[in-house]
Amino acid sequence: MAPHLARQKKLGFNVPVARMLRTNLLRLSKTFFEANPDIFYPLLRPDAVRDLWRMHEAKKADHGYLLWALLVHGVWREATS
Repeated sequence: MAPHLARQKKLGFNVPVARMLRTNLLRLSKTFFEANPDIFYPLLRPDAVRDLWRMHEAKKADHGYLLWALLVHGVWREATS
């Protein structure tokens, strides 16, 4: 390792969640947010989740981190039901 790198301040990085939901995770996203949003009921209104997804997918809004949390929750609910 170069000595100047060892003395450098730590740098953070952002995970491209918004883009990943529209690309690599598109099929999984569509499964939970379009085909099966009822999995979020009664905690959330399925239509509201679907609307968030549609705005995000159309790039009208960036709901990436919120949708990521919902996706993880949906996967967990499906796995434990």
